[in-house]
Amino acid sequence: MSAVQRDRSLGEGVYFAPADYVGLRRRLVIFVVDGAVLVGLMFVIAFLSLFVFEDYSEDSS
Repeated sequence: MSAVQRDRSLGEGVYFAPADYVGLRRRLVIFVVDGAVLVGLMFVIAFLSLFVFEDYSEDSS
């Protein structure tokens, strides 16, 4: 019984089929969605910080 030969020219590791990798278009969509979420979180944090760091000192002169 002969052993199964495997291609180890790329070294040891886990390799996936080319169909498992997303293309450039999907990668750009993922990048845009991630950026929109980060910008949205920045706006939410900035809006909430207005209430947390509100200036309570009032001049009554």
